[in-house]
Amino acid sequence: LDIRITCVVSPSDRTSDDVRTQAIIAIIARYLRHSKSEYTERPFQYSFHSTIPKSGSAIFHSTSAEVVALVSAVLYFFTQKEHTADVINTIAYEVEKKVRLRPLGFANTASCTGGVIYCRKEFEFLKGIYQLFVKIPRAIEDTLFIVYIGETEETGQELTQAVGMLYKKNSHKAEILLHEMEKCTKRMVVSFVKEDLSFFQDTVVKSQILLERLGGVPVK
Repeated sequence: LDIRITCVVSPSDRTSDDVRTQAIIAIIARYLRHSKSEYTERPFQYSFHSTIPKSGSAIFHSTSAEVVALVSAVLYFFTQKEHTADVINTIAYEVEKKVRLRPLGFANTASCTGGVIYCRKEFEFLKGIYQLFVKIPRAIEDTLFIVYIGETEETGQELTQAVGMLYKKNSHKAEILLHEMEKCTKRMVVSFVKEDLSFFQDTVVKSQILLERLGGVPVK
């Protein structure tokens, strides 16, 4: 997906007092103090230019991309230095936690790093979302497209809770399904390495069926 958001930050007499902007300033300042970085906190204004397509009145998942772009731009504005994707993504996730209800961290990571990402979470304190250093081959990439179904009634958090309820109700069934999904994840990586389109397609279908059986898919 060669679509992106560009954020332009410039000096101003005052900074917006909206929740998102103030959260970004506070979290960035805390990070810079903790890392003992030289910076100057100055009032600013900002604007976005987006090539992310819109569907009707709904914007296609641009909120997290805006946070990532704005964090990156404000970091540079305060320090006059570029920062790594890991630093930008970590700060963006902290901002997301301030302005959204328990975000999962996938949207900001996908917006920040691009490529293929994966998540592991043996325990809450070991949760991590990382970029996988393997490229999707063109043979597979050229077959992919996005279907926008509009807003769903269930939030990501509610779907996660539904999976948790299944685990409490029938842990044996949930363990089997989760184990099979782990195998699907490994197969998907193998399909990228081997550039095997049919293997990739079969894995996607199986993964979707398992996700539905877990209860992690919106009804719509």
